[in-house]
Amino acid sequence: MSARLLVAGVGNIFLADDAFGPEVIRALDRRPLPPGVRVRDFGIRGMDLAYELLGGYDTAVLVDAAVRGHRPGTLSLIEPELPEGAAGAPPEAHGMDPAKVLSLATHLGDEPLPRVLVLACEPEVRPRGDEDIAPGISATVRDAVERAVTALHAMVEVLLADPRASPPLSRPEESPDPSAARLPRPVADGAEDRQQPDPPDPLARSSAMCESVDDVTQAVLAKNDGLAASLRDELARRGVSVANLLSSPGSGKTELLGRVLARAVERRVPVAALTADLATENDARRLARSGAPVKQLLTDGLCHLEARQLRGHVESWLPQDTSLLFVENVGNLVCPAAYDLGESLRIVLMAVTEGEDKPLKYPTAFGSAHLVVLTKTDLAEAAGFDESAFHANLRRVNPGVEVVRTCARTGDGVDTVLERVLAARDGGSVHRPPLAPHPHGHVHAPDPVS
Repeated sequence: MSARLLVAGVGNIFLADDAFGPEVIRALDRRPLPPGVRVRDFGIRGMDLAYELLGGYDTAVLVDAAVRGHRPGTLSLIEPELPEGAAGAPPEAHGMDPAKVLSLATHLGDEPLPRVLVLACEPEVRPRGDEDIAPGISATVRDAVERAVTALHAMVEVLLADPRASPPLSRPEESPDPSAARLPRPVADGAEDRQQPDPPDPLARSSAMCESVDDVTQAVLAKNDGLAASLRDELARRGVSVANLLSSPGSGKTELLGRVLARAVERRVPVAALTADLATENDARRLARSGAPVKQLLTDGLCHLEARQLRGHVESWLPQDTSLLFVENVGNLVCPAAYDLGESLRIVLMAVTEGEDKPLKYPTAFGSAHLVVLTKTDLAEAAGFDESAFHANLRRVNPGVEVVRTCARTGDGVDTVLERVLAARDGGSVHRPPLAPHPHGHVHAPDPVS
C-alpha cells in the first residue's frame, strides 16, 4: 500500500527546542502510526523535504518548533497558505524554513503540492546568537512530545478518512482547528533560516555535504539514501555486516585496518575489505598482506563513496561466505559523512595529532559515528593532545559514543576494535548516534546532554 500521508519532522537537533520535530519522529518509533502513513525525520534537509512533498501524497503534516507567542509547550495546528506557481527566481535551497521549502517545492516540478498542515510547538529555550550548540530540549517541550504523538494518532485517523477534514487537537486551550495563516517564524532568534549566513556555525550546518551544495547534489543524496536502505536490507538477508571507516588523510586508518583484518583472518572470521581512493592501488596492496580478500575501488577524483558503487562491488566481487565487510572510505571527513552506504556500523577514526577540537569542526562525521577510534595514541604526549578536552567536545556532538584508543605500531586496541565490529555483526547492542542513518529512512535526535 503506497503512503497517502506524510508526517515530516523538521528541526535542528543541536539547537535546543528546535529539536522538537525530530524528537516527535523518534517517539513515533515507540508508537507507530498506521499503514498508509510515511514518517520521516528531515532535520534541516530542506531540499529533501521539498522533493518528498512532490511524491503524490494527499496530505503532509510538518512537525516543527515555532514561535507564535503562546506559552511554552503549546501545540498549534496551522494550515499555511501555499505559494502559487513557480514564478520568479527559485528560493535558496539550503535551508529548512518551512515557508521556503514550500516555495522551493513549487519550482521543482509540475506536480501539485499536497495539503500541508503544520503541528507546531511553542519553544521555551531558544538558542542565543552567541551559542554554537545547545543540545537537548527543555522539560516543557519534552512533555509536549508525547502530547504531539497522541495528537498525530488522532489527526492521522481523521486525515486518512478525509484528507480535507479539520482534525482537532486534544486540549481545548490549544488550537482547536487548523488556522489559515502564514507559516510561523523559525525558532532561531532573529534568523530567517535555521542555517546561518557566513561565517557558518559548523553545528547549525551539520547536514552540509560539501563546500558548495547545489540542487542536483541534494537530489543525488535523496536517491543515494534510497539505494542505501535497499542495500542494507539485501546485505542483512545475506548475513553480511558492513563497517564503514571514515577519517581524514593521514589518520593511520589503513595501517590499523590491516592489523584488524590480520587478526580477523587469524580467528577464521569470513572477512573482506573494500578500500576507496582517488588514485593508485597502494592501499589495497597493503591491506592484502593481511590474507583477507581485498578490492581497490578508484573513485576517479570523486571525494566519497556512494551506495551504488558499493552495491556494484557487492554483486560482482564479494566472496559468498563473507560475513564481515570493512569499507575504507576516501580520506575526507566532509562528503563521505553525508553518504549512507547501507552500513551496519560507522566508525570514525582520528589521530591524536589532529587536535582535540576535531569533533566540533566535523560534527556530521562525528555525530553519525557508532564508534570513534583514536589512532596513534603513542604520540599523544609529544603532540600535546588534551584527551579530556577531546572527550568533552565529542560529547557535545555525539553523547555516549564509545572511544577506543589504538596504536597500530604496538597493536594496542586492535582486538577491541574487532570485538566491537563482531558484536555488531552478531546482533549486539550498538550505540545510536544523533545523526546515524536509520532503517526507517530518518535520523534520530540525541538525548539531552547532562
